[in-house]
Amino acid sequence: MNNVELYQKYNRVQAHEALQFLEEYTKKLHWKDGATVMDIGSGDGKVTATILKNYLPPGTRVVGTDISERMVNFANKTYASDDIEFEVLDIEGELPAQMRGKFQQVFSFFALQWPEKIDVVYSNIYNMLADEGECVLMFLGRLSFYDALRNFSRNSRWSPWMQDMEKYLSPYHDCQDPEKEIKRLMHKIGFTDVDVKHKSKSFLFDSAEEKMKTLSAVNAMNIPNELFDEYMEEVMQEICRIDRLNRNIDCSLAMKTLYFNVIYIYAKK
Repeated sequence: MNNVELYQKYNRVQAHEALQFLEEYTKKLHWKDGATVMDIGSGDGKVTATILKNYLPPGTRVVGTDISERMVNFANKTYASDDIEFEVLDIEGELPAQMRGKFQQVFSFFALQWPEKIDVVYSNIYNMLADEGECVLMFLGRLSFYDALRNFSRNSRWSPWMQDMEKYLSPYHDCQDPEKEIKRLMHKIGFTDVDVKHKSKSFLFDSAEEKMKTLSAVNAMNIPNELFDEYMEEVMQEICRIDRLNRNIDCSLAMKTLYFNVIYIYAKK
């Protein structure tokens, strides 16, 4: 998950889904001249600088944030400009005072499935927003990759390196009604206008290898380097087994297709 080079090469799913999400949601936003916006979980900076920036009014400043210092350093070196900068931020940690009430919009693409304390995340986003500010968030809900990891954590071959696996699952992977749960929590925090959609998605890769590399780029398990390729090949086989069982599809399609549920959130302060 900290391999910048691998992530930069294999993040086609993230870019594709961010583009679709912005096409739908930026039409609903209320822009202000000279505003500052944030992208939470900006990773290598590519989506922030080459996709999100294109949907913002001229003169908008963008602050991309990520918990990984390596990602932030790479993003600043590669994509920073007069109106784009990148900073280290733990979105489920203590919020820096200078970020309170600063942002007209807060965006996030495929990042908020990582934090454990999702209530803290929503509270921090609320506190970062200016009066009547808005957030538009997209992240993973259910994913067969998570089911495969859960199964592997019980396997004696791989369990020694997967003791904390559960904390890397989406907080809504096992949730039966994420729309209802998210609305309840965000209204409790203070958001006045909350819209949540839970969508089933799929992405067809050019090859099974590309799918494996994409999942490798976001792997959070501390598997030894000499065992990692073997581990990922077995994970791919397990994902294929789960998807064939649940979706009644053939192996060749299962090996090249990523099936996932994604959560879209619009909320106003």
